[in-house]
Amino acid sequence: MDSNTPTNQPPDPVIGSLVGRYRVVRKIAQGGMGAVYEALDTDNQQRAAIKVLLPELSSRPEAVNRFFLEAKATGMVQHPSLVRILEHGKTDLGEAFIAMEYLDGRSLRQAQDEAYLGTSATEIVSQMASALAAAHAKRIIHRDLKPENVILVQDLDATCGKRAKILDFGIAKLLPDEGTRPDGNAATRTGTLLGTPMYMSPEQCRASSPPDEKTDVYSIGIILYELLYGEPPFVSDSAGELFALQMFGTPPRLKDRVPHVVESLDALVHRLLDKQPANRPSMAELVDALTTIPQTGLSDGSISERPCLGYTNQQRKVTEPVGLLESQLTTGNRASKRGELIQTGSAQRERTTPSLLLIMLAVLVVLAGFFFAQKKSQPPLPSPQTTTNPSEKPFPLVLPDLSQSVIEPEHLDVKNDSHKVPSGGTIDHKKTSGKGPKPGKGGRRRDSEATTDGKVQVDLWK
Repeated sequence: MDSNTPTNQPPDPVIGSLVGRYRVVRKIAQGGMGAVYEALDTDNQQRAAIKVLLPELSSRPEAVNRFFLEAKATGMVQHPSLVRILEHGKTDLGEAFIAMEYLDGRSLRQAQDEAYLGTSATEIVSQMASALAAAHAKRIIHRDLKPENVILVQDLDATCGKRAKILDFGIAKLLPDEGTRPDGNAATRTGTLLGTPMYMSPEQCRASSPPDEKTDVYSIGIILYELLYGEPPFVSDSAGELFALQMFGTPPRLKDRVPHVVESLDALVHRLLDKQPANRPSMAELVDALTTIPQTGLSDGSISERPCLGYTNQQRKVTEPVGLLESQLTTGNRASKRGELIQTGSAQRERTTPSLLLIMLAVLVVLAGFFFAQKKSQPPLPSPQTTTNPSEKPFPLVLPDLSQSVIEPEHLDVKNDSHKVPSGGTIDHKKTSGKGPKPGKGGRRRDSEATTDGKVQVDLWK
């Protein structure tokens, strides 16, 4: 058989099996932690979605506990915009599973990739905020809000004809009751980094303290910004850059990028994206604020109407520095998938912001200080006189020895002929004046042998 010929994959043992009271029909999706299947309830033949944890993870108690946390957290809250949990447990093969209502729709990510939701954005986010407000009232935070975890289903009662359903409370956190101390059963502790970088709050990226409800507020602000503009405020293919931007970067003003958006909505978006959690509104306050903004100033349309596509160099009017990192130097037709950047075009800013210049200057100062510190710590270079290897060339720059400069006799002011001595003689300092002798031709000011080449050596330091 040819080695390049693909072999048939073994049949999935879950398909056709009975999981709880549900008969599995087909696989819907496969992820890094497990798979999602469509199943039929054997009691009433209603469809359900079954999420099954991978066998290797099902054998780890901590992974199973976190997996079942999704069922526990979601089951504590009943809301039209939260997926309904039907059952959870383990299969006959020992694999952990969660049965939930089957949602016949598409993810918010897919909807964004197919159309521009300029008008529907506030209605969709309001539905999400209402569901999260109910969860926060039960001391549950999601911590992984992103378009992939929101399903849009048809709902004739909703203003926009769509109903947002929030999924995947897999890394949700059950906060301790107010006024009580957190115990060891907390889902995560300080230093644990969980989430999707493009939608994570600054406090999540910092991982310095357990996040609270305001981390979901920041993430929903990113989603609202993306719905209105066409892409998140910070985009990069580097998780490290995204962490830095979420912590320190200033989001580009939405009004500068989407001129037709109403000012009240622009102000609200940037309140949601405030770096300080205390300055952000609560989810309940967000719902109230959105009810006072009936119009976005925009309209739904085709994907080509997304403002990010028309945001060219000629239209850029940046009024604020973007932050410590200029990852926004390239923009274009981007589509995010699970927090990763897919770039199909780029354009560079025409000017560098003041903050970037200051950062570059600071980096240069630090590098210069480091260079001189290293230079100072190195031993001095040997002089040409002490060079031991004759094949090596001496150091090209030789400073003159000022202590023994050679001066031609005709440049000397010789006034006292009695101080002259014959060639090879010396000057007796005792017979000279207090200021020292004035050497004549062939004489020297030092008690040493005179030169024989007609020149006089003078000690200039005497």
